Formats: sequence, structure tokens, C-alpha cells
Amino acid sequence: MTDLHHSYAGICAYLGVYFERVMGAGSVDHFIAKSTHAGLAYEWSNYRLACSTMNSRKGAANDVLDPFYLAPDLFRLQLSTGHIYPNPKLAAKARRLVEDTIERLRLDDQQCRELRVNWYQDYLEHGLPSDYLKKKSPFVWHEANRQGLL
Repeated sequence: MTDLHHSYAGICAYLGVYFERVMGAGSVDHFIAKSTHAGLAYEWSNYRLACSTMNSRKGAANDVLDPFYLAPDLFRLQLSTGHIYPNPKLAAKARRLVEDTIERLRLDDQQCRELRVNWYQDYLEHGLPSDYLKKKSPFVWHEANRQGLL
């Protein structure tokens, strides 16, 4: 767990935020579930650092995009509300994969929205450097940067 936390710089693979504000303690997610492929249970390449809430929500599901291999700009974020949604320019198949991931992990529920909004509000209200936001909430930073708001 320590090595995984270090490798991910303390960022939940599914939420894209530092663990000091995530939902639940850090846990090891087996991206391909042990129940699906027991041979991968001890493979480093199958581990993802996830907060316990996201790990629980994902469970043994196989309809979640792998955070290791995400293409850029699949997700969009409304910074004022924390609403996450698929990039409207995606082809139908890619958009469905993003929608399935959002739905399975409930990434757009109130708790996740508030988490993202709080990171952005802290950045604005406390005059934090953008590097701090990038380190602590890379997804929020990416979207603020893409939107020209840094």
C-alpha cells in the first residue's frame, strides 16, 4: 500500500484528487477483479490506488475505464458545480464508455461534485498556486487549465 500510495502521489485513480479529501481511506483496487482473473491478484500492473468508496462502487465491474490508459479529454468538468460529463465531441462509442464509468462509480453524485468544487474554491479563495492545485487535484487543475481559468 505504501508503494502504491507513493506511485500515485496519493491521488485516487478514479476521483483524481489527493487522499486528504477523498471519501474513505486508501485501498488497493484490482482493476481486473480477483474474482474474474485470480492470476492477476498479485500483479502490480493490476493495482490502482483508490479511496475505499470508489473501490467499493467499482467492485468486480468491467465497464469502468482504466485510469492508466485514459485518452486525453474524455471527461469535462463544470468547475462551479463540480458536474462531470463526457466530452460532447466524443464519438458515440467513446461517449458511452465515459457515461458507463461515471454511472458505475457515481462520479457525478453530490459528494463527488462537492469534493471537486471545494478544491477549485480553495484555489480561488486562498490564492493558491496552480501547481498546488495540479498536485492535489490533477483533474480539477486540468479542466481549469483547459478552460483558461488558471
